[in-house]
Amino acid sequence: MARSYGSFIVRYWLLDGNQERIEIEHMQTGDRVRVASLDEGVAWITARVRRPASGGGRAPPDTTAQGESREKGRQPCV
Repeated sequence: MARSYGSFIVRYWLLDGNQERIEIEHMQTGDRVRVASLDEGVAWITARVRRPASGGGRAPPDTTAQGESREKGRQPCV
């Protein structure tokens, strides 16, 4: 099964009155968006990764021990 990959920067502000400001940047294309919720942001990210023309690529090989997810291990990036 082919996997897709995209890199994103997520900027998140919590403003007065618990209002959120979320800005997401797709590193491969430079596309940016401001969204009203994290759910909306995840939908935007998913759309970018699923569209190969937008710069999404193949996922890098899994280099974790025994295929353990890096997300589950929550190891810091170096």
